[in-house]
Amino acid sequence: MVCAAKGYKFVAVMIETFSIERRKIMKFLGAKVVLTPKELKGTGMVQKAEELAKEHGWFQTKQFANPANPAYHRQTTGPEIVSDFSGKPLDYIVSGWGTGGTLTGVAGFVKSVRPDVQIIAAEPAKAQLLAGGKFGPHGIQGWAPDFIPAVLDRSAYDEIVAVADEKAMSASKLLAQKEGIFVGISSGATFAAALEVAARAPKNSHILVILPDTAERYLSTPLFADISIESDVIEPVVKTASNEPGKNQVATFASKGELVFKLLFKLLRSSIFAYSVQSGLLFLSKLFKVAQGKANFTTALRNAFSGIDSSHLGSLIAFTAFGWTAQASLQTSEVPEKDSPQEIPYTVRSPIHHNILSLVGRTPIVKINRLAPEGVDMFVKIESFNPLSSVKDRLALGVIEDAERRGLLKPGQTIVEATSGNTGIALAMVCAVKGYPFVATMIETFSVERRKIMKFLGAKVVLTPKELKGTGMVKKAEELALEHGWFQSKQFANPANPGYHRQTTGAEILKSFAGKKLDFIVSGWGTGGTLTGVSAAIKAARPEVKIVACEPSKAPLLAGGNFGPHGIQGWTPDFIPEVLNREAYDTLVSVVDQDAIATSKLLAQSEGIFVGISSGATFAAALEVAKTAPKGSSILVILPDTAERYLSTPLFADISGDSDVIDPLVEE
Repeated sequence: MVCAAKGYKFVAVMIETFSIERRKIMKFLGAKVVLTPKELKGTGMVQKAEELAKEHGWFQTKQFANPANPAYHRQTTGPEIVSDFSGKPLDYIVSGWGTGGTLTGVAGFVKSVRPDVQIIAAEPAKAQLLAGGKFGPHGIQGWAPDFIPAVLDRSAYDEIVAVADEKAMSASKLLAQKEGIFVGISSGATFAAALEVAARAPKNSHILVILPDTAERYLSTPLFADISIESDVIEPVVKTASNEPGKNQVATFASKGELVFKLLFKLLRSSIFAYSVQSGLLFLSKLFKVAQGKANFTTALRNAFSGIDSSHLGSLIAFTAFGWTAQASLQTSEVPEKDSPQEIPYTVRSPIHHNILSLVGRTPIVKINRLAPEGVDMFVKIESFNPLSSVKDRLALGVIEDAERRGLLKPGQTIVEATSGNTGIALAMVCAVKGYPFVATMIETFSVERRKIMKFLGAKVVLTPKELKGTGMVKKAEELALEHGWFQSKQFANPANPGYHRQTTGAEILKSFAGKKLDFIVSGWGTGGTLTGVSAAIKAARPEVKIVACEPSKAPLLAGGNFGPHGIQGWTPDFIPEVLNREAYDTLVSVVDQDAIATSKLLAQSEGIFVGISSGATFAAALEVAKTAPKGSSILVILPDTAERYLSTPLFADISGDSDVIDPLVEE
């Protein structure tokens, strides 16, 4: 990414057993990848990099030995933590180690300001090098090579915790399905270590966990080994006298909930915070959700507390208070009219977040430096910076919280939605946090990655035949909702969809461009929520801004054409959605599939912006607008998601997972 943005060429050397996703992503960004035999371990890949640097006169960054590695963490990650916890208790920081840069840098700064904070180093149980043991092959990619790196300060940590591979993967899944936090094996391992610390920490302790990466980098690894890509089977409803929509789901949750409370309350005695290096944001991780009535909660809580030392009850009650108070306020709030969504409370972010959902929105706007035509300023709003990496995180949160405020969604009720994948992933995250079961219906040709991610987050996925197109998956969702008494979020018809974009996405754009020139906004359409909502906000405040809608050349429905199968996933179903306001846009641009794919790669390799096919299509449309725009024009392009959702699609069809051949230097 950095090399693409700055114009350097990059060659990576990595062990042949590391995940194929990482190889493909690096190559997509323009890098070459050289694989080394697994028998040579980490030492082998380092030696190969040294050989290539020496032979070709290349610069070697030397992450394992370069003092700039921990220094950057000392100057950024460490101060961010100290600032966010200013005036707040912090007793432990837990970090794994790969190069040792994060661990050393964070500890160096935190200890200089708050020496009382205990630094916990986590490492694989099969490779306990810091503890004086021997290296053994392990499954926690990114952790513990077969040597202790030069940059790792052995005095940086106060304690070492070993983590088994199985616990790492279990903890990663637990974070996804209970907290909506979608992180990889190394993050799961770090959190597992934090749970070990929490089990023996004094009551009211505060623990910060550094989570290094996303689970999307592990789709081909054992982390997803038990995640099927097949359609899930939804059992038919058995009619009984006691059948009532939502009742079975609540009862199931109550019985499972008591078991979860029992197991986890016995384990945890302290508050745990999590810190994401990738996003640089903190959030409070609530491990317990209450999704049923007060009586069920009281019973579950009483049973869970049985047998627990009374000295620990205070911290546990305080720990669950936030979730119960939030639900109680929801249940007692006034229910508004059911015809229109309520105004959306857009809360101000605090340094420490109460759950992952407060990270939705406020995505960055970035200037395009190498691809913009001369005389035109181009900017992109990168929606992949949402917690589950797409603009649909906004839609999911908006429609669910609107339904809660309006009293349309019962506690524990199953939610069903027709989706191309991103909305389903976003809803799976929101449902995981809020304790709702979720079922997605999607066309069988949509990317395998999206199915796996939804299932990893605890959802069920029902596939529909490609011949039935988008209409078929919507009808299937309607059938399931009617048969089972489920809540259907109806992304294509729900006014809360554009309503959320009007009050958040549109408002963010206006704030970012306050006092600045803005002539065009370019957006694709799938549900039409982003296009309609953003346009409403912008036109109300700055009516001179031109809104450009773009759609596939094979399915130009807004232009009055017929639908045809196209390769821009997430764009244009075989119908025009109810929420799409046909007055929202000023002009239309059609995009061919090949241009969408080529432009996505161009953004990656020229700007370091790693986005998917629909984003490439939107930027391709913006380049067309730029060709005829007056000199000095300013164009904003909304990029909806990440390229990692497309690894099994034509976007990566020419990206090999094999080792690249580096031609030997020819002596002159």
